[in-house]
Amino acid sequence: MAGPGPERKLAAYTIPPSVPQAKWVIDYEMIRGINLFEYMFWPISDKKVPKGYLGQQEFIPVAQYSNRASYLLANGIPAAQVALYHPTGNMWMGDSVANKSVLDIAQALSEHQIDYDFVDDQGLSSVFTPGKAGFKNLGGQVYSTVIIPSIDYIPQAVLTRLQAFAASGGKLVFMGRVPSMAVGKTFLDAVAIPVIKEGYKEASGQ
Repeated sequence: MAGPGPERKLAAYTIPPSVPQAKWVIDYEMIRGINLFEYMFWPISDKKVPKGYLGQQEFIPVAQYSNRASYLLANGIPAAQVALYHPTGNMWMGDSVANKSVLDIAQALSEHQIDYDFVDDQGLSSVFTPGKAGFKNLGGQVYSTVIIPSIDYIPQAVLTRLQAFAASGGKLVFMGRVPSMAVGKTFLDAVAIPVIKEGYKEASGQ
């Protein structure tokens, strides 16, 4: 991810990680676009540190390695063309199916080495710029494919944008349930959606 990027912390482990485990976590997050790390437990003297904690002298090379790799990653240009919609509103409604669906899709994309970004209501409804090539985010990255997990509710503003996206040639994929209710300002304003004709529907959700 270009620019400062997201931040992740290695902290609050119930079982203190070993240095190799800490490096594994750092590598795992780096390949997923994280390029800024904050190490929250680093005592001056390793004599005060129980074995396994990140204050160990052996962790210093790992920190130096992550600094170099983070710098390189921060100067890269994101290339993901797939946007995976994160159904926050549906999850607020206690929809465990939507939660499982988005996680399953994310895992499948990762296993097939398909780069993707999670996108939200704000991005799809207003922040992204629609065009012939797809949705362009503020960093100039263009999403040519948008995947919608199995959900019941979707904001009307998002649905309208997605329908225009599909009409202009964008690839819109519905996995599992196709939204049946369009949400207005609040869920109390939700109204039934006529049949959504746009996009590809994969009823199995797989």
